[in-house]
Amino acid sequence: MTLALRQSVETSVGEIAFDVFGDGPPVVLVHGTPSRAAVTPQTRKMQREIERYDPLPDAELEASIRQHLSSATSRPLDAQTFDALFAQWEGAEGQALYLRNLACLHESDTQLFESLLPSISVPVLVLWGERDAWLPVATSERIGSLIPNARRVVIPRAGHFSMEDEPNAIAEELSAFVA
Repeated sequence: MTLALRQSVETSVGEIAFDVFGDGPPVVLVHGTPSRAAVTPQTRKMQREIERYDPLPDAELEASIRQHLSSATSRPLDAQTFDALFAQWEGAEGQALYLRNLACLHESDTQLFESLLPSISVPVLVLWGERDAWLPVATSERIGSLIPNARRVVIPRAGHFSMEDEPNAIAEELSAFVA
């Protein structure tokens, strides 16, 4: 089953897509949190050298993007799933969008929100992949400790895209949380 987000709102930094499904109390699923560890040395290097990727498409950039995206999961995705998730970054247009996003990635964008985490007064479930190559498990510990009554679950054998590595474990945790 595929769910499409049918509503959106424009903000000063881009569009946020959302929707409402089902009945019962509201549940908000968020990907992207205050995490100053998000900018890796490789990302910083690419940010400093963004101008070198001209003209596009660039074969070296394509290889770097594929290598980075391949690290989103703890084990290789089949080609069809990989393409469904990441084909948007291919070709001149996709590479230009990837570089635009890369240029905009700064820890300060989410750091400002970190001080607000202790004010969250609703139940929170922090799910994290044990083998997340993009954000260390220690980041989940910090986030979970800042949110009162947050429940933190580390998913064994899962990477950053935990839902691809361990979909049943993610579904079980979410089901138990909203029950």
